[in-house]
Amino acid sequence: MYSEIRAAMIASQMDLSFRKEVIRRVSEGAVLSELMKQWESEKQPEVCGVLEKFQPEREIEKGLAEKIEFLSITDSRYPELLSQIEDAPLILYARGQIEMAHDLSFAVVGARHASFYGMEQARRFSRVLSDAGLTIVSGMALGIDQAAHEAALKGSGRTVAVLGCGVDVVYPSENESLYHRIAEQGLILSEYPFGAEPRAYHFPRRNRILSGLSLGVLVVEAHERSGSLITAYQALEQGREVFAMPGPVHHITSRGTHRLIREGAELVEAPEEILMAMAGSSHLSVNSKERRQKNFQFTEEFAAGKVIPEEQSEKEEDERHKKIVELLMKQSRDYDGLLEFSGMSPSDFARVMTELEVEGKVRKNFSGYYELG
Repeated sequence: MYSEIRAAMIASQMDLSFRKEVIRRVSEGAVLSELMKQWESEKQPEVCGVLEKFQPEREIEKGLAEKIEFLSITDSRYPELLSQIEDAPLILYARGQIEMAHDLSFAVVGARHASFYGMEQARRFSRVLSDAGLTIVSGMALGIDQAAHEAALKGSGRTVAVLGCGVDVVYPSENESLYHRIAEQGLILSEYPFGAEPRAYHFPRRNRILSGLSLGVLVVEAHERSGSLITAYQALEQGREVFAMPGPVHHITSRGTHRLIREGAELVEAPEEILMAMAGSSHLSVNSKERRQKNFQFTEEFAAGKVIPEEQSEKEEDERHKKIVELLMKQSRDYDGLLEFSGMSPSDFARVMTELEVEGKVRKNFSGYYELG
């Protein structure tokens, strides 16, 4: 194990063509540590150049001291979906609940300088998707990423942060508390060595991991040149589903999502639409599909319109509407508080609230609380 981790670390520091050659050789059955041993004995220039400035032994020693796990591409614990992408990272530094690397995951990304609307929608979608059995993947940036992680932690608690710096570096510093909560409850991943600073060129490469880990990607808000669009395009190249949320036409953060929609991304207005689309996803193995159906509240039959769940009856739906109205007659409440008092599942609650807002029976005031319309 040690020799494989060491070899993967060295290879990860090589240029793209070398990394692709390593992946090709390994996929053909070569043992990575044996390849590296051969190249070192031949004093191959690329390997010697890396070893002059990079010390894998020191990285492994620090990882052991700080309880950081290392996942090489040959490790059985390496995320299956991620291993299938071109230029998959040869090594992942992992802090937290390592088993989440194999979770059925969905990425939620968007603008750092998000609007109140964007933050609310990121929380809403992430909470419902999380409670439905998906692990939420994002980049731990301010704004939409932050909202997605926080909502997942409030829901199932399962979330993965992929960093554009070393796994031991907290960036941005404003998210230090969030970093420690994810490290405790979720999982933090990085392909960069310890202490690596958050360089601008790290993030486009980081984004391929975000999408590579995930069944699909939702872009909540984005500028026209946002890094979130890079994530979306990489997701398309990887064969993942891409969803985008429409926003107010006068918001600069709506331009990126509207562009994605024009270019073919699926427009979504409710998290249930994503659940139904994912229920029929072709990216999953048979075993993964069976596992996901146990967690998802929407099966393939429901997605195809073959089954109408009993709880969707008009009578029970009217009762749900009535319950929300009665709660708001007593006092205004925020989204999470209203969800808690309603006793509904997050997905049912989100649908009912959307219907009531469209009907004009409830509205959100300037303080972010819901009240009668």
